[in-house]
Amino acid sequence: MRFFARERHWRRPTARDIVAGLVVCIGTLVVFMIAVPPASFPVGWDVWWNLHVGRTIAESGFPASLPQGGFTQFARDYADRQWLFHLVLAAFGGRELGPAHVPYLIYGFALAQVATLYACARSLVRVPVPILATLLVWGLSTTSLFRAMALRDMLLAILPLIVLVRALAEDRFEHRFRERRSWLCSFFAALVFTWSHGAPTLLLVVAFLVMLGRRLDGLRAAWSRFVPITAGIIVAIFLRPNPLGTLELLFTLNVTMPLSAWSGELPIQPAEFARPAVGALLRGAWPLFVVCLFVVGRAWRRRRWWSLALPALAFTVGSFFGARLIELAVPLNVLAVLVQLGELRWTGPRHTAVIGLGACALVASTASRLGPSLDANRFVVVEKLAADLAARARPGDVVFVTDWGLTSPLAFLTRGLPLRFTGVTDPVLMLAEAPEHFAAWWRIKAAKDPEAARTMRERFNARFAVIGFADRAPGRPVGETSTLIWESFRRLEDAGTAVISRDYPMPSPHRAIEVGYRVYELAR
Repeated sequence: MRFFARERHWRRPTARDIVAGLVVCIGTLVVFMIAVPPASFPVGWDVWWNLHVGRTIAESGFPASLPQGGFTQFARDYADRQWLFHLVLAAFGGRELGPAHVPYLIYGFALAQVATLYACARSLVRVPVPILATLLVWGLSTTSLFRAMALRDMLLAILPLIVLVRALAEDRFEHRFRERRSWLCSFFAALVFTWSHGAPTLLLVVAFLVMLGRRLDGLRAAWSRFVPITAGIIVAIFLRPNPLGTLELLFTLNVTMPLSAWSGELPIQPAEFARPAVGALLRGAWPLFVVCLFVVGRAWRRRRWWSLALPALAFTVGSFFGARLIELAVPLNVLAVLVQLGELRWTGPRHTAVIGLGACALVASTASRLGPSLDANRFVVVEKLAADLAARARPGDVVFVTDWGLTSPLAFLTRGLPLRFTGVTDPVLMLAEAPEHFAAWWRIKAAKDPEAARTMRERFNARFAVIGFADRAPGRPVGETSTLIWESFRRLEDAGTAVISRDYPMPSPHRAIEVGYRVYELAR
């Protein structure tokens, strides 16, 4: 059965719309200026690698290789899975790109997401009042808000993804102009997304869910839209620096990593891929699940807008299996609820006030549980550690790290040398490039190599090692790995090798996040 097609409505913004839009923008800025105040230290590991690559591009163009990549493809043949994102960072900060630029970049991306959501919803239905509900995007989940504070590439990639969902969800393509516009929009959305993010397979998953939702709405599924989407992915891979290296990298991330994890060959993965604790997820994202229930319930009752509700539901359920899916679940739910509220034909200004006050209260409640990024990071001693490391190291020295994320701030802060590290951004990169080295690294990380220091020296030719005081493999006792490494260095020193160690304890307010680090230096 084909339901009567919904007409798109567009009207000139009224004074009330403009004021409401300003409230949304100001509210978004207030949330992030509290959570990420100017001059605060960046949150998360990935932001430092993004700064490092963006600044490298600004200084000398796209690099042929990055020696900090150590035992990965990056040191041999650099390819960028989020090339467009790094170009934006390079254009914004130029040769001076650094931590001071991070808050302002986050403000810009947060506003862009709000504006994109509202524009896409308003192009599908008449949305006269729920503009204030757009604030929900930063109030549905503490996890989503915290990850936005880390300046991740998804902040840019989510924008073309939202546009793609809007293009595919449009009711009918009978008119030739709409048909052509839909194809072009799908192509360019896929192109920009693939330039911005390393998992283009997400596009195909989202497109399938939207098309399936169209069938539930009684509309033509439009499976032919896979053609421009696939074309956009292919063009984006080859229309960029080092396309063959990019193809190798994307294969590693989209094929090798899931297969290696499934087979057990990759025993450690980023925490964001791990299944979050259900209790913590419900405490931090209960508003997301409430909104999702409303979206699905209304789609079920009205038999409309399954094209938006189905992907929102899929990624909300998926968040129970991987924290990073919340970054997709939140905007998809907001888009769906904006469209559904737009069809309710609100009539009075008090509805605006009710929705606005409710959204603002929810955002304030979510933001208050995060605290400013100045107090929510692990890097207050890393600058000093990196400065001392740079003063003692020589260009090309190998630094052994058991936490590959630590490579990112150390790479940026010692960029003048440069140094080589044993891990960077994802462990699968070392597994794919140097499987024997990865096996040796994992034996040390898993506290199974009693001669860890000797292995670092002979297998990796490492001159330095940076080890967290409480380092351990996932699920193992706290400090198991760091203790084994300390004992192995002591035996190496007893055998006649000069070893210098320096400790960098975290200040007491931050020790719940990270206890501190010990740097070992082997004499040469």
